[in-house]
This record gives sequence, structure tokens and C-alpha cells, in this order.
Amino acid sequence: MKISTLALGIFALAGATAVRAEALNIPRNAKVVSADGRDVGLVNRVLTNGDDVTGIRIIMGSRSVTVGADKLSLDGEMVKTSLTRKEIERLP
Repeated sequence: MKISTLALGIFALAGATAVRAEALNIPRNAKVVSADGRDVGLVNRVLTNGDDVTGIRIIMGSRSVTVGADKLSLDGEMVKTSLTRKEIERLP
């Protein structure tokens, strides 16, 4: 299976909810891990507004949730979030 990649920039701007895109690639279906070290789900897509990355859509079981870019970091091909799994489960 060919893995497509999604661009996601993690260049934090103080107090901003959007992040300026850099040339970091996250494979589609990359694993997302919570702040408490638990598997959360898989990256479905990167959300953007112009050149700004605003978040990612995560497939979490049978539903999907959006996590803001200011809560994300990249560790190799894995995405880490500063939210705990419980906090993510409460997202709409």
C-alpha cells in the first residue's frame, strides 16, 4: 500500500491557535499518542487555513476528533499531543 503524506508544521507562535506550516511530513494514518502516553488514534488529515495549520483530524475508534496544532508535536513518524486521552475523548 502506498502511504501518502500530509504536511504539518509545528512552529509555535506565542498565543496563536494557528501554526505556520514548515516542511515536516506526517504519514497519513500516523499514530497519535496522548500526553499520558496512551494511543489515541490515527491521523486522518491536516487542517489548514491558507498557509497556517490549524489542527489535525484524528480517527479515534468509530469517531473523529480535531486537535489544535498548538497541542501537537512530531516525534519521528508519530504525533504527540499535550492533551491526555480523557481530554481528547471529551472533544466534540
